[in-house]
Amino acid sequence: MHGYYDGASDREHAVNYLEELGIQKASSPEEAKAIMERDGIAYLPLEAFAPQAKTMIAWRARYGLRTPINTVVRALNPGGAKLGIRGSYHPGFQQLHAEVENVMGKTSHGVISFKGLSGESEYNPKVSQTVWLSHNEGVESHYWEEQLSETLPSTNRDRMGTPVEDNELMANTVVSTMAALLFTETNDRELANNKALSLWEAYCRDQ
Repeated sequence: MHGYYDGASDREHAVNYLEELGIQKASSPEEAKAIMERDGIAYLPLEAFAPQAKTMIAWRARYGLRTPINTVVRALNPGGAKLGIRGSYHPGFQQLHAEVENVMGKTSHGVISFKGLSGESEYNPKVSQTVWLSHNEGVESHYWEEQLSETLPSTNRDRMGTPVEDNELMANTVVSTMAALLFTETNDRELANNKALSLWEAYCRDQ
């Protein structure tokens, strides 16, 4: 994973949960590669591989605008991932992100782009929307109906401190987000949903 910590915002940041999740933070791409070879996952801060991008993000305080560089940063792929997921808030940006991804990573990876919960890369299972898929053959759109299940199992080990009353939405969000990512490989929503559900059920059983 790569990310940027914006201390001035009230958002939750992945870097704050690394210790709880057992994910090590790297100080360079080389260290991230070594950690991934050992652990299968690593966190690489933006300043550790693209310091100029971090500087440009900080220009928001000067110009009151962050969207252009944020779009570029989201499309960076320092780990060479084959699959990517992009959530955004404003209408039209879902297609924009997919098209940017197609230009920057045309032959290297597939990316699913959608309107996320609060603009994050978390799929909102409560709404119907158009998702945009970028792959080496171009960009295509798919309309997905809302898909909120009342029968998903709950995990007994919630490391994020989710309130009990939000457990159903949390489980649906996790499953639907995994399904969106898996869709970049399967191009079949039902198949992706079934695989995501199977992974979630296995996770809940192991807790």
